[in-house]
Amino acid sequence: MKTYKSTKSTLERILIETAVHCDFLCGEQLSGLSSDLSVGGMYLKTKNVLAIDKNMSLSFYLPFKDRKIAITCNARVAWTNYKCERLKWDYPPGAGLEFLSLSSQDSSLLSEFIDSYDELKKMNMTCAWCGKGLGMRKGPYGTTSHGICGQCKETHS
Repeated sequence: MKTYKSTKSTLERILIETAVHCDFLCGEQLSGLSSDLSVGGMYLKTKNVLAIDKNMSLSFYLPFKDRKIAITCNARVAWTNYKCERLKWDYPPGAGLEFLSLSSQDSSLLSEFIDSYDELKKMNMTCAWCGKGLGMRKGPYGTTSHGICGQCKETHS
């Protein structure tokens, strides 16, 4: 069995809901909604309990430049957030998915989409550990998201 080093993603994330379709090797299928998205993965809102390290094929569409772009790749369940083991109480039940085989073309499109995300909609950022304000980032106005400040990163590394 392959093991994965658990690391906190430092990639820019945007809050976006889009329909996601998952096909598993066993023939099982699942549909859900994304909650956030980065070039490295997404958070999938679902009440269906998924096992960590479970692999799947993902497909979803993004509205981009007056058209819909289709993104398809393999992914794995990197972490879960269900009632029995809640890691992020401000997230709905679901799982963090890591993209494993994003083509260079899809990676470029996804990166361009994230970079062009509505600049006028900004959300507050605060340090998850000390509560220090970290400024603003792309996302729905008036909401708060979390990161880690430099001082806490040094202290907790």
